[in-house]
Amino acid sequence: MKGKRIFDRFGFDLPKNDKIKNFETKLLSSFDEWEYNSEIANWENTKLDKVLCDFQTPTHLTSMLQYNINTDLE
Repeated sequence: MKGKRIFDRFGFDLPKNDKIKNFETKLLSSFDEWEYNSEIANWENTKLDKVLCDFQTPTHLTSMLQYNINTDLE
C-alpha cells in the first residue's frame, strides 16, 4: 500500500478573514432570572425586561423554518 492515497481531505479552503470581530460579553450571576422566549428567539430577563443579545434572525432563515418544517405529528 506504499504510495497509495487511502485518506484524503475534501472540500475547499476559505479565504482568510482579516477582520476580527469583537463581541460584547455578559457575565450572568443570576441565571434563574433569564427565560428563553421563542417568539423573539432570545433570552429575556424576567425582572428587568431586557434581552440577552441583539441578534436578529435573518428573514430567509425565519421563513425557511416557518414554512418548510412539518410540525404535525401523526
